[in-house]
Amino acid sequence: MTHLALAAGAKGLVYYWGPSRLYNIKDDAPEVWKGICDVIGELKSLTPFLQAGPKVLASASPHPVKCWYADAGGQRLVVLVNSTPAAAAPNPAAIGLLSDASAQGQLRLAPYEVKMLRGKAR
Repeated sequence: MTHLALAAGAKGLVYYWGPSRLYNIKDDAPEVWKGICDVIGELKSLTPFLQAGPKVLASASPHPVKCWYADAGGQRLVVLVNSTPAAAAPNPAAIGLLSDASAQGQLRLAPYEVKMLRGKAR
């Protein structure tokens, strides 16, 4: 959901839960807590791209695979997010965002899969 929010143009992300006297996510739902920690760690590794201001790939028609991308340090990060319960191929324009794209026409995302592609910035 985090990458889907970024692909929709979110300018910030917030994670929260109720007061610990009622519910302590770390103790009561350790798998959920681990998932949140994993996502936060992933976002931390993407800091240069997030600080550069992610851009959303606009599409003339609704497409099941959403996309956000950003350039940092001479590199381009393209993030593809399948927003459906079925496998789907990305919009060719999303793959075209990479100058050295070699996966054109071959890429499919599993249901709800997130795929990150890196290449040279244009």
